[in-house]
Amino acid sequence: MWYQQRRRQQVICSLLLVVAGTVQASKVLIWPIDPTITNDQKATTLWIENHGTEPVLMQVRALGWLQADGNEGYQEQQHVIVSPPLVQVEPGKKQLVRLIKNTEPPAAQETAYRILVDEIPAPTEQANGAGIQFQMRYSIPLFVYGHGLNHSPNAAGNDQAQKAGSFNQPHLSWQLVQQQGKNLLQVTNHGKIHARLSDVRIQQGAKETKITDGLLGYVLANSTRRWPIEMTSSSPASALVMKVNEDREAKPYPLSTQ
Repeated sequence: MWYQQRRRQQVICSLLLVVAGTVQASKVLIWPIDPTITNDQKATTLWIENHGTEPVLMQVRALGWLQADGNEGYQEQQHVIVSPPLVQVEPGKKQLVRLIKNTEPPAAQETAYRILVDEIPAPTEQANGAGIQFQMRYSIPLFVYGHGLNHSPNAAGNDQAQKAGSFNQPHLSWQLVQQQGKNLLQVTNHGKIHARLSDVRIQQGAKETKITDGLLGYVLANSTRRWPIEMTSSSPASALVMKVNEDREAKPYPLSTQ
């Protein structure tokens, strides 16, 4: 296994607004929101832009991203490093941050990371003491590809690539499960490439239960993810309708019988 020394997993809460390929909140703009490092690349870049009137100090970290038992976890690692890890961006300026592959990933595998960008309050704000200072956190997915793994930026939506078999694709199954009296949507990805799920609905006969109009979340390669849901109909579920990765239209996925 690539991660040989596991540290305490951290649960990260993120506040994001995704706008036209950027992450934006408050006065800071970050792009791209979907960086990758292919097998023939050594690094990729992230831009941080300050649209405010005061300098901003940002800390950037790369954490390993894991999914186990239907949940997510994050851990410290040294396979991708950030340079520089601490940046000050002046008003109206932008700063380049490099995400550097420090070790080669396993062949024919996709490895997932979360890039955490934390806005550090200015010392004068911290010293004010009257009330809690709100710290913005931006969480951006990074995928690194090993030799021999072809991935498509339009992973689930490139019909020609799928028919030709020239790209690896997510391979999804799903079912409804119960845990402590709550309904959970469980999605398993049997493929080598992650699946980003959005605009998700459950078909129940002639009705549909809306889960989300936007991003639901990710199911990493060879992983399972669960989300709590509320059913609006007692009819049996027959299909999960959703967009996967860059799909332009939602597609139905039949209920798993396993």
